[in-house]
Amino acid sequence: MVDANIPDIRVEPDKAVLKVKERFHLEMSEEEAIRHFEQLISDSVNAIFGVVIDRIHDFVQGWRA
Repeated sequence: MVDANIPDIRVEPDKAVLKVKERFHLEMSEEEAIRHFEQLISDSVNAIFGVVIDRIHDFVQGWRA
């Protein structure tokens, strides 16, 4: 990955690799990873921010029409 010709990785390759490792949670067991992933899904489903943005978008689109 460090040798990839990707601009964002080329700037700070060590940070990019660390960020990938953090996001993939390689230190977790399979059971921990399953619980973590289920929690991410639950958090996404229950998040209000996306709903608010969708409602604002619908309002603006209706107002423009």
